[in-house]
Amino acid sequence: MKPSPKFFVTIPVKPYVKRYLEINYGSPVNFEEHISEQKFLLSLLQKRNQRFDYLYPQEMTKYTAFVEVLISRDDFMRHGFELTKTGIVEFGRRHEGTIKAISKMYIQFKKGFSNLKDSVIDFQKLFNVEDDHWDYESIKKEIARHGQKPDIDFRDVLNKSFNEYFLKNVMQEEKKRKLMTKKGYFHYLERL
Repeated sequence: MKPSPKFFVTIPVKPYVKRYLEINYGSPVNFEEHISEQKFLLSLLQKRNQRFDYLYPQEMTKYTAFVEVLISRDDFMRHGFELTKTGIVEFGRRHEGTIKAISKMYIQFKKGFSNLKDSVIDFQKLFNVEDDHWDYESIKKEIARHGQKPDIDFRDVLNKSFNEYFLKNVMQEEKKRKLMTKKGYFHYLERL
């Protein structure tokens, strides 16, 4: 049996969006198992919305990378293979929003344990986002622009938990030896 031909939509995106899509959906990008993403792309192809095209420059300079998205032959014949500028921006915004939300959540929680620089670098390592795709300074600016200070300083929480754990174990050991009184134990707990 002859293999069926593959059809693609080539979409300009920002480099970190391309990286995110290829890591999460493969290369070429395949939304086949991700129905909501597939429907979103097909709606962009189907609508051919040009409503806001006049707002975007002829050359979309921020969209320096290109991603190929696999579509079925049927979708290719029905809806075509090209997005309008409005569609390109909508596609990019959807995935940028996801990436930025993930980065903000991760970095804000991580900042509870360490500083901003280490948190950003850890995010880049964990999510395979090198400086070529989304550089440290841009991520840092994004966090400064939209990030929030964590409600919990995890260092304090862990330190308090460690101290309680330590004192409970010491209390049990010292109780056996009769060296620490119950009053002394509670005195230390109150200081936490």
